[in-house]
Order: sequence, then C-alpha cells, then structure tokens
Amino acid sequence: MRPQELYAQVGMTHEALSGIVDQVRQLVAGAEVWDRRALTVDDSSVITPAEAADAVAEELRACADALDLAIGHAEAAWSAASRIGDGG
Repeated sequence: MRPQELYAQVGMTHEALSGIVDQVRQLVAGAEVWDRRALTVDDSSVITPAEAADAVAEELRACADALDLAIGHAEAAWSAASRIGDGG
C-alpha cells in the first residue's frame, strides 16, 4: 500500500471509529436512564439489579473512553501520513 493509499484508509478508519464511539455513548445514555427498581437479575447473581445496571454503564463508558484514545492515535497517524510521499 502506497503512502497516499494509507492516508485515505486511515481517514476512513478515523471516521468509522468516530461513528462507533458516538454509538457507544448513546448506549451509555440509554443504560443510565433505566429504572433500577424495575430491573431484575437471575437468581444466581451475586449483585443487585442496580449494581448490574451500573456495571453496564461503567463498562460502556470505559469502552467509549478507549475508543476516544484510539481516535487520537488514528488522528496522529493520519497527520503523519499526510506528510509522506513516495515519489509515485
């Protein structure tokens, strides 16, 4: 893959990651508004429904944060790739 092709691919990857992080943040928002009193967990669970719901939101938030970090790295690679040519 030539540098110019890589630049375009990194740009598409950045765009895709940005869309995914938006979706994950929407999932977080959805989980945060669950009525904790109406939730149940299976009988073998060692945590309460509220704790389970909090864990879902917390893990999704961590996922979104990790994706934000990945987006930052993609932006840095995209910027660096924009400066590379191969004479072709």
